[in-house]
Amino acid sequence: MLKIMSRRTITLTFWILAAVWLAALGTSAQAKPTADFSVNLKPGKSSVLAGQATTFTVTISPKFGFNAAVALSISGLPADATATFNPASFVPLKSAKTSTLTVQTAATTPAGSYVLPVTVTGGGITHTANASLVVKSVAGGFFTISAAPDPQSVQAGQSAIYAVTLTGFNGFNSAVTLSLSGLPPLTSASFSQNPVTPTASGAASTLTITTTDPMPPSVSLLTITGTTSTSTGQASVSLDITFSRGNAPPGIYMIDNGQILHMDDITGMNLTSYTPPVVSGRVPLSVMVGPDDHIYVAANSAILRFDDMTGANLKSFGTFGEGVNQFYFAKDVWVAPDMRIYVADAFGATTGGRLDRMDDLTGTNWTTYKQQSGYYSFQPYSITTGPDGLIYFTDRGYAQVERMDDMTGAGLAVFRGFYCLTVEDPTTWSPVGAFCVPSRVRFGPDRRIYVSDAGNCRIVRMDDISGTNYVSYGVPNYPNWSVPTTGKFDDTDSVALGPDSSIYVADSYSHFVAKFADMVGTGWMTFTLPDGGLAASSGPPTDVFVK
Repeated sequence: MLKIMSRRTITLTFWILAAVWLAALGTSAQAKPTADFSVNLKPGKSSVLAGQATTFTVTISPKFGFNAAVALSISGLPADATATFNPASFVPLKSAKTSTLTVQTAATTPAGSYVLPVTVTGGGITHTANASLVVKSVAGGFFTISAAPDPQSVQAGQSAIYAVTLTGFNGFNSAVTLSLSGLPPLTSASFSQNPVTPTASGAASTLTITTTDPMPPSVSLLTITGTTSTSTGQASVSLDITFSRGNAPPGIYMIDNGQILHMDDITGMNLTSYTPPVVSGRVPLSVMVGPDDHIYVAANSAILRFDDMTGANLKSFGTFGEGVNQFYFAKDVWVAPDMRIYVADAFGATTGGRLDRMDDLTGTNWTTYKQQSGYYSFQPYSITTGPDGLIYFTDRGYAQVERMDDMTGAGLAVFRGFYCLTVEDPTTWSPVGAFCVPSRVRFGPDRRIYVSDAGNCRIVRMDDISGTNYVSYGVPNYPNWSVPTTGKFDDTDSVALGPDSSIYVADSYSHFVAKFADMVGTGWMTFTLPDGGLAASSGPPTDVFVK
């Protein structure tokens, strides 16, 4: 009994020493879609002689129950031109409607090509579609600009290439200087030829837009402008930049003493490892594969992302600390279906633990949530998003699982019941409605909540945050510590659910990962990590994730 109690004491001592060390360093269903509308404009391009008029049809279509009033406006008109909408608003917009846009030029309107942004605003939402207008002079030369292909979509880190063509009319032969506006942040652009002299058959220049990875996703309307001393021409293109994609293989992922491990199945087939570059204060603590097929790792003072188990395209975000874009003890990372990144930052030297959220790996829209102050109070060890789109997390400091609507803490709900078993007394081994050390919370394909209750050596499942149909599986592996035994655990550090609803548990003390089909242990199987295993590992799996 003394030996067993000392192992628990060692565990507590380890975390206290880890905290002291850290302080020294500082010195799968989607949420309901939002009501919206779309804007379509036809024709996309129209040509007129100066003094004439042309029309466009603007179609506005509500989506997901949108029913607010909308208003139409236009900008970018050339000199002496006017525009009218018929009608100019819809109150409210409940079904698809059309408005006729009439653009009237004057005899004095300068020849050239123009981009006319048509803006529709309503219900706190704004969308823009571009109309292209070419004004031709009754006498004298002019030029037009076109670009293709349009629209384009690229992943962050890739380049978009447009073929830009300048065509001269009525003998126009002046050099045209090209420029570009509307570029999103973290991108750059260049023209292969600039300036360009238009010809009757069309003169070419290649526009290359270079993106970076990571960067926020965006949809941008870019305007290409050509100017001479006497005339101007414009063309617009659309660029959709999406998140980049990794190549994470399916299988079982684990954290093991600074390494990320992967194997195809519970038999250990094709077991491989990747060890990120050693950086002071950066230690891998949890792993998951995001919706973008990148591997994400919470590494104490940073969040890591890479493409596959070779560590290709390794990216790192964050530094050690308690400020914006900093982590003190990043214990868990979760990437939601909407690609927002959530981090459970378990400790803080002065402010206690906190939850962090950002839109992407550049820290866009960084937001934090924290509760009590002080080192030993709020200790969020795990975070995830549920099939209801809400945020779920474990608070190891107060032995509870919590749920909230958003990062303001709205709708906070708590399931808490503190109880720690006595390992030598089997009558205490299956407490109902309580946790001792809740380390990880995850959802299964069955939409139920699964919690690794490490202090009670078991896994808990419940239907909702109220604890409905609370059931547990697992008892202490007493007295045969470190000997894998069906239904027995030494320390349930982490739980994960497979696509087939199989349950996976990482047991760090006993050095194994267990797999079973249900909460009665059907089909129990284990894989034991060898002492001194891959990359000089000592073999304690502290996290598990299944893709």
